[in-house]
Amino acid sequence: MKKCIKYMLVLLSLLPFLVSAKDCDWGEEAEKRNLARNISWAYEYYLVKNEMRFNIIVSNLYEDLYIIDTSTSKKYTKSEFVIENLADNQKLSFEIYSKECNDRNVGSKDIALPKYNKYYGTKYCEGISEFSSCRKWQTLSASITEEVLKKQTDEYRESLKKPDVKVIEYESNATYFYIFAGLALFGLTLLLIFIVREKHEKDFI
Repeated sequence: MKKCIKYMLVLLSLLPFLVSAKDCDWGEEAEKRNLARNISWAYEYYLVKNEMRFNIIVSNLYEDLYIIDTSTSKKYTKSEFVIENLADNQKLSFEIYSKECNDRNVGSKDIALPKYNKYYGTKYCEGISEFSSCRKWQTLSASITEEVLKKQTDEYRESLKKPDVKVIEYESNATYFYIFAGLALFGLTLLLIFIVREKHEKDFI
């Protein structure tokens, strides 16, 4: 009798796990995938000693779902949470699981944090943030030193200077045009008079 009671207690203790661990059908899984797609992901950034740091802000995580950071294996279950103090220039991957569907994977998320250009905002790049080596988010070659950057930015600023354009003004005298037009018109008039007179003389004869 005592053994039966002991087995019953063991079964009762395992009951929550047996109930929660189930296989979802296609419709239930599709619903979980929709919930995973509705999770909100965002990031904010800030400078610490000229090094860019990021916080990833996750919200709208449905209570049945949880997230695993594949690089650290850390598990997140809160509906809203922040992953803080991340370095720039890295790719993060997260997997999303459903507890109600026997911990089945129902989604994933990849986030690429951009590379911060340490020369952005310095005196070398002042006023020319459009220059390729001065953009805020830019992966620079290892060969770009302060000396090289100074030379590049000086050359770029020189190229922006407008060259001196000499404007040549041509004088036009409208009087000559009117004289030429008047002579041409007078000549045409004489020609027409001559043609008409010739025709009348032929008709008369």
